[in-house]
Amino acid sequence: MREDQREAILEQVPLDAASRDRLRAELVAIRQAGYATSFGERQPEIASLAVPVRRRSGTIAAALAVSGPESRLRPERMQALLPTVRSTAEGLGRLLP
Repeated sequence: MREDQREAILEQVPLDAASRDRLRAELVAIRQAGYATSFGERQPEIASLAVPVRRRSGTIAAALAVSGPESRLRPERMQALLPTVRSTAEGLGRLLP
């Protein structure tokens, strides 16, 4: 996504300037890591790990996520699952036009 597109979306999010800056920083960290995690952010006591599914051209077509109870999907478990989730996402991407 181009920076101007990302900024247009961020400006629509009902956050104060400081919160929007924190969100921008988090998005940079996610892009650099190549994956995102969530621990109870969207749903209490639920954790998730998501990676992009990229078309052959490199554009993102979708995301592949693994979710479960926080008690079972702790950070160390996510790190152990990450190679498999990434590999699966890459395989899916190869099937896309």
